[in-house]
Amino acid sequence: MIVSLEGAPATGKTTTAHHLVEKHGAVRIAEVNELHPRRPSPEPRDWYWQRQLDRWRDAVGRRDRLVVLDGDVLQAVWYTWARPEHGFPHWSEALDFFESQEPGAGLPDLHVHLQIDVEERRRRERGREHARGHDRERAEAKVQRHEGLRSPLRSVFTALGEAFPCWVLHLTADDLERNAEVIVKQEPARPDGRAVLSFLRSWLDEHDPASHADP
Repeated sequence: MIVSLEGAPATGKTTTAHHLVEKHGAVRIAEVNELHPRRPSPEPRDWYWQRQLDRWRDAVGRRDRLVVLDGDVLQAVWYTWARPEHGFPHWSEALDFFESQEPGAGLPDLHVHLQIDVEERRRRERGREHARGHDRERAEAKVQRHEGLRSPLRSVFTALGEAFPCWVLHLTADDLERNAEVIVKQEPARPDGRAVLSFLRSWLDEHDPASHADP
């Protein structure tokens, strides 16, 4: 089974992934930025999308075990919708790319959307940035930059879960063992890939992320 872990930064994706590896024999597939710390320059327009697809194909090749995608392959779609100010290609271009692939390309058997108390998330991210040697001002800037991602991300995965029952699992990242037990007991429920991408296109087009902004 392929499980995709997603959530705002510092909600416990990588910690949960490593726990599933250590306690449940899973295979972890890291995020693109971890797998490719140096990007080509100039970067081809579809480079990031291709690398995300590589991650999914790697997962498919190991599907006889529990495979954990540390970060959603379709992040390239919803992130650019949620944060258009970053100057990435429009989210519809990323969606066009995935629609041009084989049916279901990039989709896991189960999505796990991790959430956590807002103050705990901020505390974790500040601690992570300080551990990396970043000063207080830089750490706080990153905390605030990522804060605006929580609500749009929650809205996307809530909509997907309502449209495709049993495909999205929402968990609070405060108990690793409990969450791991819940995840490994889930049955694969991947819906039709074309239906998912069609729904995602319509939903993203109809919803402005600004309407879900956090206070």
